[in-house]
Parts: sequence; C-alpha cells; structure tokens
Amino acid sequence: MKKNILLPAFIVLLAMLAAGCTQNNGHIGKLFGSWSLQEMTENGTPLKIEGEGIAVSFQSNVVRFTLIYGPDLADNSIATWTRTGDILNFNFNNHDDKVAAGTGVYAPPFWLHLTELKESFVIARLDGGHLELVRTDAKGDVYVYKFDRTW
Repeated sequence: MKKNILLPAFIVLLAMLAAGCTQNNGHIGKLFGSWSLQEMTENGTPLKIEGEGIAVSFQSNVVRFTLIYGPDLADNSIATWTRTGDILNFNFNNHDDKVAAGTGVYAPPFWLHLTELKESFVIARLDGGHLELVRTDAKGDVYVYKFDRTW
C-alpha cells in the first residue's frame, strides 16, 4: 500500500523539480545573474560610486541597472542587451504605454555616466566571478567598470 502512494508522489515531486526554471529563456551564459559594482574609473581616475551601491542584473535579453540608496529605496534603469564576442551592447530605446523611450525607467543610468540610448562596452574580463567592462564615450574619455558576481 505504501508503495502505491509513494511512487506517484515521488513522480509528481520529480516532475515539479524538473519544471522549475531559474533562467528565463534558457541559459544566457556567464553574464546571467547580478553583479555588484566594485570600482569605476574615468581615464584612470576613480569615480565615486553613488548611494550604497550599484548592481547590474542580466536575464534573458533584459538588463537592469540598480542604484541602491537603502534597504527600501533604489533607482532602476532597464535596457535590452546583446553580446557579440567581447562587445556588449545596451539599448535604452525602449518604452511602454506610460513611459516614453529613453525616459524614466528606460533612461540610461546617469550614475554610471551613461547618456546615450545605445551604449557599447568591451568585455575586458569575465571569469571567476569578475566582470570588467570598458567604454569610450564620444569625447574620447575611457570608463572602466569592475563588478563582482553576487548571484
């Protein structure tokens, strides 16, 4: 009798575990998850990291930039992203029914010194829980962003 009850329960449990999904739209590679900004420089000079910290989170083709002010207060900026080799492109030219493209939550995160609706970075490092992005702006200033994986 116990066998008749335990086997179907085990099969249902196994099916539930197999159906669980942690990565929307499949595995996107090493970028998946959240990254905490550890250091940011402009032409080799360290820049102040605003608030209590900055995080960047990747899932599917969406990226969220978060400026954390405190446990219950943060600013978010949302973009889509693509990667071709070592080039990472962010597109802030998105909108919804209430927010126009490039404004509000779809605006480039000023706290990362981003101003354009489309920004490109070179991935200088992506290993062992470390991500280093390099970007040169229109004036020729070079920005380096160093992140550590949080999850």
